[in-house]
Amino acid sequence: GADGATVLQVTETFARYCAVTAFLLVQHTGVCRSIAVGGSPIAADLLPALARGEMIAGIGAAQLRRAGPPMLRAAAVDGGYQLDGRVPWVSGYGLMTHLALGAMVEGVGPLFFWVPFREAPGIRFSEPQDLAVMRAASTVSAVCEGLFVPQANLIGDDAGGYWQAQHGGALANPTAFVLGIGAASLDGLRTAVERVGRPPQLAYVQELTDSLAAARSHFYDLVQASSLGSASPDLLDALLDARVSTTRLVLRIAEAAIAAEGGGAHLRTNPAQRHLREAAFFLTVTVNPAAREALVLGM
Repeated sequence: GADGATVLQVTETFARYCAVTAFLLVQHTGVCRSIAVGGSPIAADLLPALARGEMIAGIGAAQLRRAGPPMLRAAAVDGGYQLDGRVPWVSGYGLMTHLALGAMVEGVGPLFFWVPFREAPGIRFSEPQDLAVMRAASTVSAVCEGLFVPQANLIGDDAGGYWQAQHGGALANPTAFVLGIGAASLDGLRTAVERVGRPPQLAYVQELTDSLAAARSHFYDLVQASSLGSASPDLLDALLDARVSTTRLVLRIAEAAIAAEGGGAHLRTNPAQRHLREAAFFLTVTVNPAAREALVLGM
């Protein structure tokens, strides 16, 4: 029942202390919201179990935003749907119990299907991918070959257009992750600079602190404005600009934190380099062509 701004603020707070926890939690809660409004006959059984943590939901849907032929297709068959294709990114293997798989249905658009997150006839998963960051998310790929999903396990569609959004401003939510990572980097930078106590560095930390606070205030003002009605093109542009400028600022803070730490920043036990990689990670999360172009040009 929380409003959008509150959800983003919770995400930001989690990301400040563990970005991978925030990343996985948002997938779970996002699937829960989709089920709650999707009209599925199994929603009444799923939602209490999801709320209690007896089930934990992941999602495989990034492929819906890729250009070209659909990577995962679904076709209606007797009693349900048959899924065929590939899902390149699915996080939470070994933690999430179930998945919402997004597949394209010809003449309909994206539909989402509820399946167990384990090997079964018609679906197989890769080994966890050797990522440079967020390794604890245990991200795998999935291949579906004749996977049958019963009609009752259809849990939603993309009536709101989120997964087919043509404008990058509609995909501004990662700004909350980046703000949290920026606060974490700033915490480390401030501690390192205060050890040395040089006035120019202390002044720069204050400048960055003020800049991050201003970026945060601006983002939530835009979020509030967008929640009051349909977002205008100008508001969508502003949300996308905020994502780009905030990411650029947080990468600068993270780089400064590494410089202030010195060589020790490159030890895995030191969070400074992890924060830099986490900030870079969200350059590629929740993007469509418009968001990607803005991020490439804006960096």
